Amino acid sequence: VMCKISVIVPVYNIDQYLDRCVSSIISQSCFEQLEVILVNDGSTDKSPDKCQEYAKKYSNIVVINKDNGGVSSARNAGISAAHGQYIAFVDGDDYVATDFFQEMLDAIIYSQSDLVIFDYYVVYNGDSKKAYRGEIQENYFTSDGAMREFLKGGAIGINLFDKLYVTRIVKQIAFDPSIRIGEDLYFIFQYLQKIEKCYGVYKPGYYYVQREGSAMKSQFAEKNFDAIIVAERIMLWAKKNHLEYMELAEAHYIHVAYKTVERALKSRDYAAYKEQIDDLYCKIKHYRLRQAYNNLSRKQFVGFLLMKLSPKAYILVCKVMKI
Repeated sequence: VMCKISVIVPVYNIDQYLDRCVSSIISQSCFEQLEVILVNDGSTDKSPDKCQEYAKKYSNIVVINKDNGGVSSARNAGISAAHGQYIAFVDGDDYVATDFFQEMLDAIIYSQSDLVIFDYYVVYNGDSKKAYRGEIQENYFTSDGAMREFLKGGAIGINLFDKLYVTRIVKQIAFDPSIRIGEDLYFIFQYLQKIEKCYGVYKPGYYYVQREGSAMKSQFAEKNFDAIIVAERIMLWAKKNHLEYMELAEAHYIHVAYKTVERALKSRDYAAYKEQIDDLYCKIKHYRLRQAYNNLSRKQFVGFLLMKLSPKAYILVCKVMKI
């Protein structure tokens, strides 16, 4: 059987989650059309042994063992080894619904697109879950429409795992290992520059597990500014060759700025970075309301407005509404 989708799973010290993840891939209705690439990124727990056991049992599961280099270098290793016509990404502590890959495959072939976008469930405390996007209508996007939607923070989204990509295009770009937060956003940004059209289906089929103490929730650190670096790169790209996106790129930067300020305030200990945070807040204060209103999604605009008026109020609303 011709391998249709290469599923890339970075694995780093997740032996207590790995079985659930891989079992959900093995029980896919189109499992025989998949190539599953488990990239062991220098794990020190039982993950490597588990990976080898799966590879012994199933001929279409491949293991790559490498020194620890972070999730971007792990995904890059998976991309280099991929033989499928399409590529999907799954994080080793998440899992997928039984028909997820079949439905993505059907959608990308049916729509003749370079990218299809589904939805996902956010899973809290192992059980309660909700679809991330809720009721959003299926839609086609031109490359221009997709880029605008992406920069607006709307229907394209910044996660890797709710999408199916064309391998030929993926192999022209790479993840930047120097970016530790926002690497997925930058990858999608690069990918969108190379597509002709994409198709949003928005049916949830991926389970995104929220773990206590996951990378996004931990202490505020230098790497939290990586997302700002990405936003600056996008502005530079717009300034150099795509002025039609400049306002959206600036709005995107402001959104990333206020999310970074939020993360600093929530961590309660960002004394070492106070100057950078103050500088970001100054930019938020000076950003014009009309521009924000025109270039941010509704949800983002409300967040921006609150942060501009009062960071304390912003954090309070986040707490009350469990955002």
